[in-house]
Amino acid sequence: GHKDNGTNEAATFTFDVSGDLVGKIVGVTRTVNKNESSINAGGAEDPVLVLNMTGFRDKVIASDSVTGWDDCFDGGTFSGPLQVSADKNDPGTGRADFWFTAFGTDGLTDVWYNLAMTAQIANTSNWPYWLPAAVDDSATVTGGSWELQHSGGPGRKIACTGEGTGETLKFTILVTRTG
Repeated sequence: GHKDNGTNEAATFTFDVSGDLVGKIVGVTRTVNKNESSINAGGAEDPVLVLNMTGFRDKVIASDSVTGWDDCFDGGTFSGPLQVSADKNDPGTGRADFWFTAFGTDGLTDVWYNLAMTAQIANTSNWPYWLPAAVDDSATVTGGSWELQHSGGPGRKIACTGEGTGETLKFTILVTRTG
């Protein structure tokens, strides 16, 4: 649905996640189109990011802003796809979305979640093409506000949801082009 003013190219990236969220995915290969400003890591057939949310979960529980999260996110480590998108209309900003399955407040029902996070994206000198253009170049994505929401399917009524109320999620995603 958009005009492509550039050429497509196959590129390989690694994602290193640190801070309140911790994880790594290596060798994400995607076709990068010059008009796109996002990249997906993982999917139905692709490798997925394994994200440790223990620090994030404990911080939120300690803030008394949610209830039931002990039952939903016991263990703290979840797998799923990650998407990082830059905002074409507001250079330097964007969002990171992580989708994963965890329990509902009953501690039994599988619920599909979306952790949506605002982000600041550094190294956008080639805007809107924020992804690293050369091998070994990196782009840094840092966290901000967040919202954890039910993402469809069963469990909507027992999903653990919440949002950062004045508190930001501190994370860094380092996106490095490896090929």
